[in-house]
Amino acid sequence: MEIEEFPSHIIEKIKNIWETWNSPPRLSSDSLH
Repeated sequence: MEIEEFPSHIIEKIKNIWETWNSPPRLSSDSLH
C-alpha cells in the first residue's frame, strides 16, 4: 500500500500515534494520561 494514497492529515495522525507507541514507556504513559 502506498503512502501517497492517504490524505496528508491522516498520515500526520498515523505518525503521531506511531511516535506515541514507540516512545519510552514513561513518556507514552504521560501522553496517554
